[in-house]
Amino acid sequence: MNSGSALFTISDKHHLRKAWYQISKRNMLSKGSDNVTIKAFKASLDQNLSDISSELRSGRYTFQKLRAHAIAKTASSKLRPLQIASVRDRVVMKSIALYVEPTFRSFDLPCSFAFIKNRGVKQAISRIHDLVEQGNKYYFEADIINFFGAVDREILWAMFSRKVRHKTLLRLLRQCFDLELQDLNSFTPEFQRLFVGADSGIPQGGVLSPMLANFYLHEFDRRMLDRGFNLVRYADDFVVMCESKERAIQAHDCAKTILETLGLKIHALDEPSSKSRIDYFSKHGLMFLGVMFEGNEVYPAKKVVDRFEAKVKEVLKPGSGDSLFRTLQKLTNLINGWGKCFCSMRVMDIYLRLDAFIKKSVEEYLEASGIRLIGAKKGRHMKFLGIPSLPAMVEHRRGRLNPTPDTPAVSTQVALPPFVPPTANRYNRRSFQDVNVIPPLERRPGCPHL
Repeated sequence: MNSGSALFTISDKHHLRKAWYQISKRNMLSKGSDNVTIKAFKASLDQNLSDISSELRSGRYTFQKLRAHAIAKTASSKLRPLQIASVRDRVVMKSIALYVEPTFRSFDLPCSFAFIKNRGVKQAISRIHDLVEQGNKYYFEADIINFFGAVDREILWAMFSRKVRHKTLLRLLRQCFDLELQDLNSFTPEFQRLFVGADSGIPQGGVLSPMLANFYLHEFDRRMLDRGFNLVRYADDFVVMCESKERAIQAHDCAKTILETLGLKIHALDEPSSKSRIDYFSKHGLMFLGVMFEGNEVYPAKKVVDRFEAKVKEVLKPGSGDSLFRTLQKLTNLINGWGKCFCSMRVMDIYLRLDAFIKKSVEEYLEASGIRLIGAKKGRHMKFLGIPSLPAMVEHRRGRLNPTPDTPAVSTQVALPPFVPPTANRYNRRSFQDVNVIPPLERRPGCPHL
């Protein structure tokens, strides 16, 4: 094999190890159709990477079928179908992505804010504010119907393969495009119906999917910008800020036509409960990317707050099977992730209310576990348990979403205490009195070991 070839590079053990470190490990028990978990793969990491490298270089590597899995949607009785690749396949796909992504960065136009380094929700919000200040008070908002499932694989492959300059990777990339779902005959008819049409589109959450999604929509971005529209797109959600209602109507017509050439659709404006709409920013505001715009202020939308509360309740659900340590760790991660996402917005009132909700929920969870907090200073209890304070994260200053470079913001964020694993002796009355940290916890008869 040519040592300068793309295949030689992506099969190098050091490159594969780099890919391994960058795949998501939020769930160490995640597995593909081969039932090998991330935890098990890590236990024999060197050997696994050597095997993958050898198979890639000899041309023997083949991708396995995707595992069908479904999870409950937050605050809903519906299920979300997932197609999960094996851990070893994720490593290979990430190795390929690391190699080819630089070539495709040129397709990430300024109007696109998802899956791109140094861009995100905060930058998209800032862009919308800039456009409003420039006089674009009308907007056309929409999302692409079933985008990941509706992408035409053959159109995508024809576009993608022409841009890949590394011919030695085409065979592997074609396999990535044609991954099949595991046999579903052993599953219930209800479960099977969730995956109707799974052989089309690109898997949502797949390793290559973010790059492929932005690349597929590059033509939409380019043609909208060429026509002078102020497009702000985040994955399959987008808004076009306009100077007049007539211009917003033109944006709708143009977006609809362009997307249809890609085999994609948006909701009609006159559909009941349509996600496509034209409105005046200063009158009704705008809800986009889960945040509500009201003049110069932004804050998380009610449905986003409701989903967060539902997740807190799910984590603290009695009888989940998780230990107290694991439960509090998951809650800490949830609060930190959600809180830091919105901390630069107008959220103090929301965060104060949610903080009280979290404290009450934790008390109820501990009570159901046979542990009762004694004393009125619940904030000290939460700090001792390692649960972060949402109000302490707030960075927002009225009318100042993003400080200018010559006026640095003074952050109110304080250092959060490290998560302290609760241990049995910490819940002993004597140990609390000795260290004089917080009022003691009352341990009920039959309380489970912590």
